[in-house]
Amino acid sequence: MPTFIEPEKKIHSANDMSHFKRSTGYKKLCGFMELLTQSVQGMPNSSVGKPNENTQKLLDMIDDVYHIIDDFPPHEKRLRFGNGAFVEFYEYLETVIVDLHKQMLPEDKHDAIIELAPYFMQSMGQPSRIDYGTGHELSFITWLFILMEIGFLTPVQGDVIAIMVFNAYLTLVRRLQTQYTMEPAGSHGVWGLDDFQHAPFIIGASQLIDNPLVVPEDIRERSSILANAEDYMYFDAVKYITESKSAYLGECAPILYDVSSVKTWNKICEGMMKMWRGEVLDKFVVVQHLLFGSVLAW
Repeated sequence: MPTFIEPEKKIHSANDMSHFKRSTGYKKLCGFMELLTQSVQGMPNSSVGKPNENTQKLLDMIDDVYHIIDDFPPHEKRLRFGNGAFVEFYEYLETVIVDLHKQMLPEDKHDAIIELAPYFMQSMGQPSRIDYGTGHELSFITWLFILMEIGFLTPVQGDVIAIMVFNAYLTLVRRLQTQYTMEPAGSHGVWGLDDFQHAPFIIGASQLIDNPLVVPEDIRERSSILANAEDYMYFDAVKYITESKSAYLGECAPILYDVSSVKTWNKICEGMMKMWRGEVLDKFVVVQHLLFGSVLAW
Protein backbone atom coordinates (compact mmCIF):
# COMPACT_ATOMS: atom_id res chain seq x y z
CA MET A 1 0.00 0.00 0.00
CA PRO A 2 1.46 3.42 -0.93
CA THR A 3 2.11 6.23 1.51
CA PHE A 4 -0.83 8.49 0.77
CA ILE A 5 -0.24 12.19 0.21
CA GLU A 6 -2.39 15.21 -0.45
CA PRO A 7 -2.72 15.37 -4.26
CA GLU A 8 -1.73 18.48 -6.18
CA LYS A 9 -1.76 19.94 -9.67
CA LYS A 10 1.20 19.01 -11.87
CA ILE A 11 0.11 20.02 -15.37
CA HIS A 12 1.18 23.59 -16.04
CA SER A 13 2.41 23.57 -19.66
CA ALA A 14 2.44 21.74 -23.00
CA ASN A 15 5.59 19.91 -21.88
CA ASP A 16 3.68 18.61 -18.88
CA MET A 17 0.96 17.34 -21.23
CA SER A 18 3.53 15.29 -23.14
CA HIS A 19 4.71 13.76 -19.87
CA PHE A 20 1.13 13.00 -18.78
CA LYS A 21 0.21 11.25 -22.05
CA ARG A 22 3.23 8.93 -21.66
CA SER A 23 2.59 8.23 -17.98
CA THR A 24 1.37 5.07 -16.30
CA GLY A 25 -1.43 7.10 -14.71
CA TYR A 26 -2.79 8.08 -18.13
CA LYS A 27 -2.79 4.44 -19.23
CA LYS A 28 -4.44 3.34 -15.99
CA LEU A 29 -7.24 5.91 -16.29
CA CYS A 30 -7.94 4.73 -19.84
CA GLY A 31 -7.87 1.13 -18.66
CA PHE A 32 -10.28 1.88 -15.82
CA MET A 33 -12.72 3.56 -18.18
CA GLU A 34 -12.48 0.59 -20.54
CA LEU A 35 -13.16 -1.78 -17.63
CA LEU A 36 -16.35 0.08 -16.73
CA THR A 37 -17.42 0.20 -20.37
CA GLN A 38 -16.83 -3.51 -20.99
CA SER A 39 -18.56 -4.45 -17.72
CA VAL A 40 -21.92 -3.20 -19.03
CA GLN A 41 -21.76 -4.23 -22.68
CA GLY A 42 -25.27 -5.15 -23.79
CA MET A 43 -26.64 -4.59 -20.26
CA PRO A 44 -29.69 -2.38 -19.54
CA ASN A 45 -29.95 -0.67 -16.16
CA SER A 46 -32.59 -3.19 -15.07
CA SER A 47 -30.13 -6.10 -15.43
CA VAL A 48 -27.35 -4.66 -13.26
CA GLY A 49 -26.10 -6.82 -10.38
CA LYS A 50 -26.55 -6.06 -6.70
CA PRO A 51 -24.11 -3.76 -4.90
CA ASN A 52 -21.87 -5.44 -2.36
CA GLU A 53 -21.37 -3.92 1.10
CA ASN A 54 -18.64 -1.52 0.03
CA THR A 55 -20.40 -0.33 -3.11
CA GLN A 56 -23.58 0.22 -1.09
CA LYS A 57 -21.63 2.37 1.37
CA LEU A 58 -20.37 4.41 -1.56
CA LEU A 59 -23.92 4.87 -2.84
CA ASP A 60 -24.99 5.91 0.66
CA MET A 61 -22.25 8.57 0.72
CA ILE A 62 -23.38 10.03 -2.58
CA ASP A 63 -26.95 10.05 -1.28
CA ASP A 64 -25.82 11.86 1.88
CA VAL A 65 -24.18 14.57 -0.24
CA TYR A 66 -27.31 14.82 -2.38
CA HIS A 67 -29.40 15.58 0.71
CA ILE A 68 -26.94 18.17 2.00
CA ILE A 69 -28.13 20.31 -0.93
CA ASP A 70 -31.51 20.55 0.85
CA ASP A 71 -29.90 22.84 3.43
CA PHE A 72 -28.66 25.33 0.84
CA PRO A 73 -31.58 26.58 -1.25
CA PRO A 74 -30.77 28.96 -4.11
CA HIS A 75 -30.45 32.65 -3.27
CA GLU A 76 -33.24 34.84 -4.61
CA LYS A 77 -30.65 37.40 -5.68
CA ARG A 78 -28.80 35.90 -8.61
CA LEU A 79 -25.20 36.56 -9.56
CA ARG A 80 -24.22 37.26 -13.15
CA PHE A 81 -23.15 33.62 -13.45
CA GLY A 82 -24.55 30.88 -11.24
CA ASN A 83 -26.13 31.05 -7.80
CA GLY A 84 -24.05 31.95 -4.75
CA ALA A 85 -25.70 29.25 -2.65
CA PHE A 86 -23.47 26.73 -4.42
CA VAL A 87 -20.45 28.29 -2.73
CA GLU A 88 -22.11 27.82 0.67
CA PHE A 89 -22.91 24.18 -0.17
CA TYR A 90 -19.34 23.58 -1.33
CA GLU A 91 -17.76 25.21 1.72
CA TYR A 92 -19.97 23.19 4.06
CA LEU A 93 -19.16 19.96 2.20
CA GLU A 94 -15.45 20.69 2.70
CA THR A 95 -16.03 20.64 6.48
CA VAL A 96 -17.69 17.20 6.47
CA ILE A 97 -16.03 15.42 3.54
CA VAL A 98 -13.44 13.66 5.73
CA ASP A 99 -16.13 12.33 8.06
CA LEU A 100 -18.21 11.14 5.10
CA HIS A 101 -15.21 9.16 3.86
CA LYS A 102 -14.63 7.73 7.35
CA GLN A 103 -18.22 6.50 7.40
CA MET A 104 -17.75 4.85 4.01
CA LEU A 105 -14.29 3.31 4.38
CA PRO A 106 -13.09 0.64 6.83
CA GLU A 107 -10.64 1.95 9.40
CA ASP A 108 -7.64 0.31 7.75
CA LYS A 109 -8.22 2.52 4.67
CA HIS A 110 -8.65 5.83 6.48
CA ASP A 111 -5.08 6.80 5.59
CA ALA A 112 -6.25 7.13 1.97
CA ILE A 113 -8.74 9.90 2.81
CA ILE A 114 -6.08 12.61 2.48
CA GLU A 115 -5.81 11.59 -1.16
CA LEU A 116 -9.44 10.72 -1.88
CA ALA A 117 -11.25 13.75 -0.43
CA PRO A 118 -9.80 16.38 -2.82
CA TYR A 119 -10.89 14.37 -5.87
CA PHE A 120 -14.45 14.10 -4.60
CA MET A 121 -14.56 17.81 -3.80
CA GLN A 122 -13.26 18.64 -7.26
CA SER A 123 -15.94 16.40 -8.81
CA MET A 124 -18.66 18.75 -7.52
CA GLY A 125 -17.63 21.70 -9.68
CA GLN A 126 -15.65 24.91 -9.26
CA PRO A 127 -16.92 27.23 -6.48
CA SER A 128 -15.21 30.47 -7.54
CA ARG A 129 -16.64 30.27 -11.06
CA ILE A 130 -19.72 28.21 -10.15
CA ASP A 131 -19.14 26.01 -13.16
CA TYR A 132 -18.96 22.31 -13.99
CA GLY A 133 -17.54 20.36 -16.91
CA THR A 134 -15.86 17.18 -18.08
CA GLY A 135 -12.79 17.91 -15.96
CA HIS A 136 -14.93 17.67 -12.84
CA GLU A 137 -16.45 14.44 -14.14
CA LEU A 138 -12.87 13.19 -14.67
CA SER A 139 -12.14 13.87 -10.99
CA PHE A 140 -15.04 11.60 -10.04
CA ILE A 141 -13.75 8.88 -12.38
CA THR A 142 -10.32 9.26 -10.76
CA TRP A 143 -11.90 9.02 -7.29
CA LEU A 144 -13.52 5.71 -8.29
CA PHE A 145 -10.24 4.53 -9.86
CA ILE A 146 -8.37 5.17 -6.59
CA LEU A 147 -11.05 3.37 -4.58
CA MET A 148 -10.48 0.34 -6.80
CA GLU A 149 -6.69 0.65 -6.64
CA ILE A 150 -6.75 0.55 -2.83
CA GLY A 151 -9.04 -2.49 -2.86
CA PHE A 152 -12.26 -0.88 -1.60
CA LEU A 153 -13.98 -1.45 -4.95
CA THR A 154 -13.44 -4.54 -7.09
CA PRO A 155 -13.58 -5.17 -10.86
CA VAL A 156 -16.28 -7.77 -10.23
CA GLN A 157 -18.58 -4.88 -9.34
CA GLY A 158 -17.79 -3.07 -12.59
CA ASP A 159 -21.39 -3.14 -13.80
CA VAL A 160 -22.67 -1.77 -10.50
CA ILE A 161 -20.06 1.00 -10.51
CA ALA A 162 -20.72 1.95 -14.15
CA ILE A 163 -24.51 1.93 -13.87
CA MET A 164 -25.67 2.38 -10.27
CA VAL A 165 -22.81 4.50 -8.94
CA PHE A 166 -22.45 6.65 -12.04
CA ASN A 167 -26.20 7.23 -12.26
CA ALA A 168 -26.22 8.28 -8.58
CA TYR A 169 -23.41 10.73 -9.32
CA LEU A 170 -25.26 12.08 -12.36
CA THR A 171 -28.39 12.59 -10.26
CA LEU A 172 -26.31 14.54 -7.74
CA VAL A 173 -24.44 16.80 -10.16
CA ARG A 174 -27.48 17.42 -12.35
CA ARG A 175 -29.24 18.74 -9.28
CA LEU A 176 -26.25 21.01 -8.61
CA GLN A 177 -26.24 22.17 -12.24
CA THR A 178 -29.92 23.03 -12.31
CA GLN A 179 -30.48 24.30 -8.75
CA TYR A 180 -27.44 26.57 -8.81
CA THR A 181 -27.58 27.40 -12.57
CA MET A 182 -23.96 26.33 -12.95
CA GLU A 183 -22.07 27.46 -16.03
CA PRO A 184 -20.60 24.85 -18.39
CA ALA A 185 -16.82 24.79 -17.91
CA GLY A 186 -14.95 25.11 -21.18
CA SER A 187 -18.08 24.49 -23.22
CA HIS A 188 -17.93 24.44 -27.02
CA GLY A 189 -21.56 25.58 -27.11
CA VAL A 190 -23.75 23.57 -29.47
CA TRP A 191 -20.58 22.29 -31.19
CA GLY A 192 -19.59 20.21 -28.20
CA LEU A 193 -20.91 16.79 -27.35
CA ASP A 194 -22.57 18.00 -24.14
CA ASP A 195 -22.11 21.02 -21.88
CA PHE A 196 -21.36 18.97 -18.77
CA GLN A 197 -20.70 15.24 -19.25
CA HIS A 198 -18.97 12.77 -21.53
CA ALA A 199 -18.73 9.43 -19.69
CA PRO A 200 -22.49 8.61 -19.90
CA PHE A 201 -22.20 8.47 -23.68
CA ILE A 202 -19.36 5.94 -23.54
CA ILE A 203 -20.99 3.74 -20.91
CA GLY A 204 -24.42 4.23 -22.44
CA ALA A 205 -23.31 3.26 -25.95
CA SER A 206 -21.71 0.10 -24.55
CA GLN A 207 -25.01 -0.84 -22.89
CA LEU A 208 -26.66 -0.79 -26.32
CA ILE A 209 -24.12 -2.88 -28.26
CA ASP A 210 -25.86 -5.66 -30.22
CA ASN A 211 -29.29 -4.49 -29.09
CA PRO A 212 -31.64 -5.65 -31.86
CA LEU A 213 -34.48 -3.32 -30.87
CA VAL A 214 -32.79 0.04 -30.36
CA VAL A 215 -30.79 1.73 -33.13
CA PRO A 216 -28.71 4.95 -32.95
CA GLU A 217 -31.21 6.96 -35.02
CA ASP A 218 -33.81 6.38 -32.28
CA ILE A 219 -32.33 9.29 -30.28
CA ARG A 220 -33.86 11.62 -32.88
CA GLU A 221 -37.39 10.71 -31.79
CA ARG A 222 -38.85 12.08 -28.57
CA SER A 223 -40.98 8.96 -28.03
CA SER A 224 -37.90 6.70 -28.31
CA ILE A 225 -35.93 8.88 -25.91
CA LEU A 226 -38.67 8.60 -23.29
CA ALA A 227 -39.15 4.87 -23.87
CA ASN A 228 -35.44 4.06 -23.39
CA ALA A 229 -34.20 6.66 -20.89
CA GLU A 230 -34.96 4.55 -17.83
CA ASP A 231 -32.94 1.56 -19.01
CA TYR A 232 -30.10 3.15 -20.99
CA MET A 233 -27.72 5.86 -19.85
CA TYR A 234 -27.21 7.19 -23.39
CA PHE A 235 -30.91 7.95 -23.84
CA ASP A 236 -31.14 9.37 -20.32
CA ALA A 237 -28.29 11.77 -21.13
CA VAL A 238 -30.03 12.85 -24.35
CA LYS A 239 -33.28 13.31 -22.41
CA TYR A 240 -31.51 15.56 -19.89
CA ILE A 241 -30.01 17.70 -22.66
CA THR A 242 -33.27 18.20 -24.55
CA GLU A 243 -35.28 18.93 -21.39
CA SER A 244 -32.75 21.30 -19.83
CA LYS A 245 -32.44 23.25 -23.08
CA SER A 246 -36.08 22.89 -24.10
CA ALA A 247 -34.98 22.32 -27.67
CA TYR A 248 -34.89 19.79 -30.47
CA LEU A 249 -31.76 17.60 -30.33
CA GLY A 250 -30.58 18.69 -33.78
CA GLU A 251 -30.58 22.30 -32.58
CA CYS A 252 -29.11 22.00 -29.09
CA ALA A 253 -26.68 19.09 -29.68
CA PRO A 254 -25.94 18.77 -33.41
CA ILE A 255 -22.83 16.63 -32.80
CA LEU A 256 -24.92 14.02 -30.97
CA TYR A 257 -27.54 14.26 -33.69
CA ASP A 258 -24.93 13.64 -36.38
CA VAL A 259 -23.42 10.71 -34.46
CA SER A 260 -26.81 9.00 -34.56
CA SER A 261 -26.27 8.34 -38.27
CA VAL A 262 -23.49 5.85 -37.39
CA LYS A 263 -24.87 2.38 -38.02
CA THR A 264 -23.84 0.44 -34.90
CA TRP A 265 -23.59 1.15 -31.18
CA ASN A 266 -20.22 -0.59 -31.15
CA LYS A 267 -18.82 2.04 -33.54
CA ILE A 268 -20.39 4.82 -31.48
CA CYS A 269 -18.88 3.41 -28.27
CA GLU A 270 -15.42 3.23 -29.88
CA GLY A 271 -15.81 6.77 -31.19
CA MET A 272 -16.96 8.12 -27.83
CA MET A 273 -13.97 6.54 -26.08
CA LYS A 274 -11.60 8.02 -28.65
CA MET A 275 -13.31 11.40 -28.28
CA TRP A 276 -12.99 11.18 -24.47
CA ARG A 277 -9.25 10.74 -24.79
CA GLY A 278 -8.97 13.54 -27.32
CA GLU A 279 -11.36 16.06 -25.77
CA VAL A 280 -10.80 15.34 -22.07
CA LEU A 281 -7.53 13.53 -21.26
CA ASP A 282 -5.54 15.16 -24.06
CA LYS A 283 -6.85 18.72 -23.56
CA PHE A 284 -4.71 21.03 -21.46
CA VAL A 285 -7.65 23.28 -20.53
CA VAL A 286 -9.39 20.26 -19.01
CA VAL A 287 -6.62 18.29 -17.27
CA GLN A 288 -4.62 21.30 -16.03
CA HIS A 289 -6.75 21.00 -12.89
CA LEU A 290 -6.30 17.22 -12.47
CA LEU A 291 -4.65 16.26 -9.20
CA PHE A 292 -1.79 13.77 -8.72
CA GLY A 293 -0.81 11.93 -5.55
CA SER A 294 0.60 8.52 -4.74
CA VAL A 295 -2.05 6.44 -6.57
CA LEU A 296 -2.56 8.54 -9.68
CA ALA A 297 1.15 9.32 -9.65
CA TRP A 298 2.98 11.95 -11.65
